[in-house]
Amino acid sequence: MTLTSLDEPILRLRQISVHIATPYGVVCPVDHVDLTIPRGQTVAVVGESGSGKSTLAGSIMGLLPSTGFRVGGQFEFDGRDLRTLSERERSQLRGSRMAMIFQDPATSLNPMQRVGKQVAEAFRIHHADASKAESKRRALDLLEAVGITSPEERYRSYPHELSGGMRQRVMLAMALINEPDLIIADEPTTALDVTIQAQVLRLMNSLQRRMGMGMLFITHNLGVVATTADRVAVMYAGQIVEEGPVKQVLSAPRHPYTRALIEAVPRMDARYPLPAGLSGAAVGARNRPDGCRFHPRCPFATKTCSAEIPVLRALPDEQREVRCHWAEMIEECHPVAESQPLGSVASEPKGHRDLQPLLTVKSLSHTYPSHRLTKSKKPGRPAVDTVTFDLSPSSTLGVVGESGSGKTTLARSIVRLVEPTEGSVQIAGVDILSASRRSLRALRQDMQFVFQDPFESLDPLWSVESIVREPLKRLALGAKEERRRVNEMLEKVGLSAQDGRRRPHAFSGGERQRISLARALVVRPRVLILDEPTASLDVSIQAKMIQLLRDIQDEESIAYLFITHDLSLMRQLADDLVVMHHGRIVEHGSAAAVFDAPQHPYTKQLLDAVPSLHGATPALWVQKKPRDIDQHTGRSTARHNLNVQQER
Repeated sequence: MTLTSLDEPILRLRQISVHIATPYGVVCPVDHVDLTIPRGQTVAVVGESGSGKSTLAGSIMGLLPSTGFRVGGQFEFDGRDLRTLSERERSQLRGSRMAMIFQDPATSLNPMQRVGKQVAEAFRIHHADASKAESKRRALDLLEAVGITSPEERYRSYPHELSGGMRQRVMLAMALINEPDLIIADEPTTALDVTIQAQVLRLMNSLQRRMGMGMLFITHNLGVVATTADRVAVMYAGQIVEEGPVKQVLSAPRHPYTRALIEAVPRMDARYPLPAGLSGAAVGARNRPDGCRFHPRCPFATKTCSAEIPVLRALPDEQREVRCHWAEMIEECHPVAESQPLGSVASEPKGHRDLQPLLTVKSLSHTYPSHRLTKSKKPGRPAVDTVTFDLSPSSTLGVVGESGSGKTTLARSIVRLVEPTEGSVQIAGVDILSASRRSLRALRQDMQFVFQDPFESLDPLWSVESIVREPLKRLALGAKEERRRVNEMLEKVGLSAQDGRRRPHAFSGGERQRISLARALVVRPRVLILDEPTASLDVSIQAKMIQLLRDIQDEESIAYLFITHDLSLMRQLADDLVVMHHGRIVEHGSAAAVFDAPQHPYTKQLLDAVPSLHGATPALWVQKKPRDIDQHTGRSTARHNLNVQQER
């Protein structure tokens, strides 16, 4: 392929619709979508969960089930209509010229095969003449290119032996190994920290420029959209409601839904009030209103909006289309333009700093045994290495760092889900690590855990009421009091008593995370440990979840240990911040001090990698050689994280 063909679209979608037969009738999650993806450009698709983004991607790749699904419209790939191809011809395109990066690598990787073999197999399927040695070399190069350390060792690992972020990088390597003409990326960076996200996206952008690849990028991270995409399409209730150049759309949105999404994004440039999120609930495929589908949640809605269906139309003198009756009348907005910064957090009165610490962690360490494949009798590298901090009542301590920095192991060591190697953990003066098994059960009432993936941590066969009630069994409250507490907690997290009769699969990702939160809070803990609770949530649901946590903290005086790789979120939420690297704390202080004047080079590297909603390219993204910080000296090393061919 030559770069002279960049003006031609690699993919053109015309009037794409998807109808699904359900027990409740036929629903239409994708409704007459038109979209064009030019060669060498990235088109981002954004919207809340349930807006139809992933269904659209599956229809393009031909991955939707044949039973119960009916796909209409025209898919034109490189001038060929995909629907006229045989299944064999379409299978040959998939993986070679069209590749997809899935959101959940745990369900996409074969648990019975080593990850290196799966990556190499993706190359050999489309290169029959390639030898095993060549395929392995190619796989190792790609594993290193997407930021996996020790690729030779990871090549022999099984998926369950890797972290969620590492599994996602394996998926990226499988998609990029054949250098396809079109990549469809469905939330590819959701499980990645900001530095690896920057490295991976820089790799994808480099290959895109060199190969003239087109990219359909599905995400809920508007900062990533602003820094990587050329155009953006905003979807709501199965329709595109606004589409145009990314800078134009994000700086001056003309649809109220786009504006609401932008205003729900936490800001990095100053301490602002927490975003409120969108009012109301997203419209599902079975409860769509008459007229404009967004009008029940729209602050600009009129009688016309509820009676007449708006069409997607081009705006005069602009390179965009908007599905709104009043697009020309909606004033230009900038994210949270009316809000004023709260000022320096360090200068605000913080009464909790004068209180006796509720949770005290001293010199906590945990060392996993060395990898069984190395046949070494030496102990492995500490996953948590002499960590010390205090957590006061009613305060939030943010813990940030890259994947593999020891954040989750630290949290699990505190509650003894894994046994620490050494150190001490005290809650209200009681030593947790020396407690007996019986005493530990009582202490865990004061410390509850909210896991990253609510679907994996909720029993799919139990009703929500049973899930939330289970922790109360040890308190011997009686059936009536248990039921009262469960219903009270479901209401507090935004659910109802009727929802208690349903099972987890009937809820969205945000609602399942609320169920996990209700289960943790029902025993009225003093410390709540949250491990990436918003990682898989879109910005509007995240805003509601964070506001809910803040309200509960004010009412119950709970202390939060909040683990995340979302630095923008910590800027708005955390009182204090811990930065971890290779199991050690490299910087610890008030959130304002760490964000405004970071002292450690690794902290600066993390902040440099954060994508900006205003389109400024993060410093780390343009570095030719991404730095790696030595944990002992704090100096940059010369290790290359990416093997990207530089443009001539």
